[in-house]
Amino acid sequence: MKKMITCVAAFVLISMPAVAKDKIIATVDGVAITQSQVDDLLKGLPKQYDSVKNSKEFKDKIVQYLIDQQILLNEARRKGIDKREDVRKAIENAKKQIITNALIADAISKEKITVSDKEISDYYNADKGSFKDTQGKTVPLATVKPYIEQKLLAEKQKKAIDNYINSLKKTHKVNYAK
Repeated sequence: MKKMITCVAAFVLISMPAVAKDKIIATVDGVAITQSQVDDLLKGLPKQYDSVKNSKEFKDKIVQYLIDQQILLNEARRKGIDKREDVRKAIENAKKQIITNALIADAISKEKITVSDKEISDYYNADKGSFKDTQGKTVPLATVKPYIEQKLLAEKQKKAIDNYINSLKKTHKVNYAK
């Protein structure tokens, strides 16, 4: 019987995925600030921070931000701010926005939206007159290409989002109050 229990325990331990313990960087009133929290914030930063986000100084600022945020959160809870109706409504609205944004991001990421060089060139050539510098000279395509690419990409993404929402509307019943 003892062998059986030992075998079962060994099997359970072997079959369990290895769980890496998240490194605790600091605590605020017993609440842990972890490495994964820092990493998550760093991953979410725009590309303009790529050159500094691996520096110790920048990571220290992120840790300090998380500590400050936790101190403020604890104080807000102590004062009952998290229980106020206006705050609870704002939290619920933010939660809905985050969930719907994630759904939309998932939906349009499957479409692999891109902008071709031809589309950029066509856009530039169709509206060359609007690409002037301060002296009135036409700005070369190479200079405005990133701007045009971003503009066309945003337009395609908006169209994909609108199409996705319209396709969902076909499967949901909407009634307007009179």
